[in-house]
Amino acid sequence: MTENNYSFKKLFLVYTLTGIPFTLPISLSFIFNILPFNYEGQTYSGSMGFAFSLCYILIGGLVLSILNWTILNLGDLIYKMFWHDERSYKFKRLFLTYLFIIAPLSVLEGVLALFHLVPVNFNNTPTYGLKGFIIVIIFSPFILSMISGANWIGLQIGDALLKECLKIFKRKSPKVSA
Repeated sequence: MTENNYSFKKLFLVYTLTGIPFTLPISLSFIFNILPFNYEGQTYSGSMGFAFSLCYILIGGLVLSILNWTILNLGDLIYKMFWHDERSYKFKRLFLTYLFIIAPLSVLEGVLALFHLVPVNFNNTPTYGLKGFIIVIIFSPFILSMISGANWIGLQIGDALLKECLKIFKRKSPKVSA
């Protein structure tokens, strides 16, 4: 039995480590006053801009971790009822996990559009009736594929970085001779 790869701690580390290589060059540009950092109408540069950008990395990792931990664990419970797969972070597993969570909501939205209760926005126009129902059913797999693909890529990158960091910082226990 393998460990639960959807643990909150691991997801937080994976998303934070994935965000650092992309945002660190931008954060460093704030220190050297190359780019200003704008927040609520105020412009920050130097160490203040660097601190704000690092806070955004941590907050972004935290928000993504909370959302995905909730969705992945709920979908994973349903997934384990039908399939047993020890390998985690497979695209198929992520797709099916999101499918079990998002598909019922998509069908509900399609039914509500069918009865003219909730519009489906297609090309910036509200659509109702059978057309709205069909649009939701046709576009759901594409949306699921995009969400699963983006998550799979991020999890692969972050997981590889996490494994390398753990190799670097792994402490070896001292050998005790008898």
